[in-house]
Parts: sequence; C-alpha cells; structure tokens
Amino acid sequence: MEVKIIEASTTDYIEVNRIVREGHEEHVEGDRSIFRSVETVMPEDYYNELLKNDNSKIFIAKLEEETVGFAIISLEVSPPFPSLVSRNYAYIHDFGVDQKKKRRSIGSKLFERCIQWSEEKNVTSVELNVWEFNEDALAFYEKQGMKAISRRMRIDIKYLFSSRWEGGKMNFGGDK
Repeated sequence: MEVKIIEASTTDYIEVNRIVREGHEEHVEGDRSIFRSVETVMPEDYYNELLKNDNSKIFIAKLEEETVGFAIISLEVSPPFPSLVSRNYAYIHDFGVDQKKKRRSIGSKLFERCIQWSEEKNVTSVELNVWEFNEDALAFYEKQGMKAISRRMRIDIKYLFSSRWEGGKMNFGGDK
C-alpha cells in the first residue's frame, strides 16, 4: 500500500479533526495547565479559511482511501524591523499522523511534501513550534534535519510563590 499526499478539500475536515484530536490528547497529557480535552480541536471555519487562503496549504496523507495524516503550512514574512533580516519562510502550524499508522514513513512523506511546497514558494526556510514534552515529535523533526533556533520558557507563579514561602517570608534564593 502506497501513501499518497494530496491537497485537502472541505470533505477531509472530519478525518483531519480526528487526527488533530489524537495529537491534542497527547498535549493534554503533556501539560494540563495549557491544554484541555475538547471534542472539536480545530474549528471548521478555521479549516475552511485555510483552504481558501492562497498563502496556506493543507496536505493529506492517504493510505488507499483512508486519511492517515495531515500537515498545515503557510507562507510567513519576518517583521519589518531594521534589526531583523528580511525573509520569507514557511511555517508548519500543525502536523499529525494517525496513532495506529505511525512508523510507516507517512510523516516523512508529509514533511517531504511540505518542503517541496516551500521550495516552490521560494522561501528561505521552514519553521515550526514543538512542545518540549513531545519527545517523539522532537525526534521526528530532528531526523528530518530541523534544528532548534529558540526556546520559549515560563514559570508557574503559583509554584514559584508556594515553594519560596518559608516561615512567614519569601526566600528568593539569596541571603536568608
């Protein structure tokens, strides 16, 4: 059975949302302070807007007639700041493969199609965001040749203040 990568249509929405939801549930397990379980992860209006937008593309991976993966990619432009090099790049907003179909090169073929589309659009690079807890995705993207270029960090204020409160006063790690 050969995997085919095609452009999405409105009729693919339900299956795309099913795969998005599978990946989303992994994110819920990874960080419940950000993600929560919902039935419809990707609003249908958003999906349809992407289909109409000339600067974005949704690719679908099909195994025979079954939808087994998807990728959402768009063209982006760097902010027009004098301190930044002006560049056009592609951004993968979402990417997923059916949990039961992983490890069959479906993701690699989808990623390859994203790269091909990006080359056709004459961009300088392809970028995406991946959560630190998503070790499988990190390994996959690194295997595709991607490298980290920045790191987003946070601190949980409730944890910060509860762990630093000692004997009626705050301990900021300095002199007590």
